[in-house]
Amino acid sequence: MWAVIASGLLAVSATQAQELKDQKAPATNAAPPAFKPMDRTDAMGKTLGLTDEQKTKARPILEAETKAMMELRNDKSASAADRQTKFRTLRLDTLEKLKPILTPDQYERYGRALKGRPAPGAPGAPAAPAVPAAPAK
Repeated sequence: MWAVIASGLLAVSATQAQELKDQKAPATNAAPPAFKPMDRTDAMGKTLGLTDEQKTKARPILEAETKAMMELRNDKSASAADRQTKFRTLRLDTLEKLKPILTPDQYERYGRALKGRPAPGAPGAPAAPAVPAAPAK
């Protein structure tokens, strides 16, 4: 008789455990949250201390850059090197468009924040390596 009661309790516990597991299990097929260009503006605003007016002016610039980068990322007709060059050009164009919106300090800090992936000539970009002079003949 005790065996019947014990097996009944185990069956109930196993069922309850499965129900709890089903309730807490995250959906495995759920799509990750979509990236929104506004997130970049807000993050930039927090990092650089942008005013609301600066954010309003920067948002369409960042949205256009994000759209262009997504299109470029999906363009499989260009080689990886060509895409990388175009990414750098887009980034440099965006920096130039943001320059009149940002204070000089914000512009410099934004360039430093991009360090490691800024376009050549951008603030905070590493200097281009010097080309050795040709030996004299």
